[in-house]
Amino acid sequence: MSILRKLFAGVVLFSMLAGTPASALTTEELTAQIAQLQAQLLAYQQQLTQLQGGQTTTPASYGNIPAGFTFQKALKTGMRDQDVVYLKDILKVEVPASATWTLGNNYFGSLTRAAVIAFQKKHGISAVGTVGPITRAKLNALLATGTPPPIIPPVIPPVIPPAVTPMTVTLAADTPVAANLWQGSANNIVAKLTFYGGTSVTSLTGLTLRSYGTTQATGTTDISAVKIFDETGIQIGSDRTVAGNLVNFVFVPAVSIPANGSRTLSVAVNVGKEAQVMASVKFGIENAAAISGATFSGTFPIAGNSFLIVPAGSTGSLSVAQYSTLPKTSVRIGEKDIILEQFTVSAGSNEDIDLNQVVVKIDTGATTISDSDVTNVRIREIGGATVAGPLNFTNKKATFNLAVPIRLTKGTAKNYEVIADIVAGNGRAVAAYIGASGVIARGVSSTISLVSTGSTAANAVTIGTGTLVVSMDASHPQGAAALMIKTANRKTLAAFNVRAQGENVILNTIQVKFDVTDVGGINDTLNTTTYLTSVGLYDGDALVSNLKNVQQETDLDFSLNWTIPANTAKTLLVKGINNTLSFATSATL
Repeated sequence: MSILRKLFAGVVLFSMLAGTPASALTTEELTAQIAQLQAQLLAYQQQLTQLQGGQTTTPASYGNIPAGFTFQKALKTGMRDQDVVYLKDILKVEVPASATWTLGNNYFGSLTRAAVIAFQKKHGISAVGTVGPITRAKLNALLATGTPPPIIPPVIPPVIPPAVTPMTVTLAADTPVAANLWQGSANNIVAKLTFYGGTSVTSLTGLTLRSYGTTQATGTTDISAVKIFDETGIQIGSDRTVAGNLVNFVFVPAVSIPANGSRTLSVAVNVGKEAQVMASVKFGIENAAAISGATFSGTFPIAGNSFLIVPAGSTGSLSVAQYSTLPKTSVRIGEKDIILEQFTVSAGSNEDIDLNQVVVKIDTGATTISDSDVTNVRIREIGGATVAGPLNFTNKKATFNLAVPIRLTKGTAKNYEVIADIVAGNGRAVAAYIGASGVIARGVSSTISLVSTGSTAANAVTIGTGTLVVSMDASHPQGAAALMIKTANRKTLAAFNVRAQGENVILNTIQVKFDVTDVGGINDTLNTTTYLTSVGLYDGDALVSNLKNVQQETDLDFSLNWTIPANTAKTLLVKGINNTLSFATSATL
């Protein structure tokens, strides 16, 4: 077929596409076909120009992209993929002003997204910042023919979506295929659901799943927990159980679906150690009313594949128990590294296990703590190093995913503690614990996920305000240093140790008592006698209060604005001039 006939065929295809009823093709299918035809037209136009003796552009240098490579997958923010490396090689040439990253990096970050938007604007593509079908067609055309001449306007205008794109939910393409689930296994993904948002950000506030399997409709014997995870593997919401064949999730904060984007949520289950063998596990969405926060359409019911529960055999196991009572149950605001819980993790006798997740919860029935009262939450070996964190509590829960799993040899145990910093919460209490199924591990030999049995007690730690402790400092004048002569030079009359415990303490008023013993003829009841002048409070050589004169035996209030940092001590000096003292031989102050 000649180039002209190919070009004519492409135009005919566009015309045929224009006559296709809107109901015959989805918007996504229509967009993909248009992108494919545009790419073909670009290639045909380049070949036609060459055959007619015209000038063609030589392929641009796009780094080390292999010959014959084409973009076949969607690329978006947060991905790590070799295709992102090749994408950056092209963007470096096409939009050099936007390409400020290091070539060779496979991460699709905010700088890459900005460059993709610039690329899309340059080539007349909708600037959404993700690499979809139209953008991939353009990239592949550049790889095939070099930088092409301007795009010939298509015979028909592009399909314009309605003002508000209907929001849909579907079963994800990579939802797990049917398989077996081991008794006692954890975090088994049984379905993946993709939610497509509208033209503005969409909030998903809740989801009700229906059990379509033969597992028990109530209780936790077969399915001990149902969980929702996002694309990065972070759990959304709390563990839930099946009740009446339904599982209700409430998302706080709401799951945000970007404008013209999508989110894929994974449904995972923990299987009980005594689960019914050969029972089936299957979960899905029964209807649109099961989704809260926005109205989604779809072909309901939408359900994953069916899984069968099989005997665990000689798989490993793990259990959690209380290690010891808390060393401290009363703390002050500002204190750090406070132990909130201590627990023991034990591996069963069948196989070694790799500990990879610990969930720490706050007992909401026993405490009134706010998430923000406790920060910098970590897990460390008792007497050892930190192994997870830091995190903060969210909805009274902190999920620690261990980047480097902890190996527990079969039949052994390790002891850990949860520590945190107290930043607020006067009068409240925090009671942390490891609940049922709170620890997840993987069997080294079986490679299946294992969920813990047992739990720990929620022992309360009461939070109070900081305290101030004042004592005589070691530098207080005594012995020979306490013997002074009359002089116009300022002398140190007293030294006190002032310590703040728990939180920063700001001192506004300090009362100092002056007591004179009548020695050598001094009458301390006379108001006319000035004992000391220019008396003040000092932090080293720095005056931190006002100055006063002492005319008689009295208690004097000094005003100041002096801060003692939490869990530190400062030395407060009382200094004054004594040359106005009147006595025959000596006096004691």
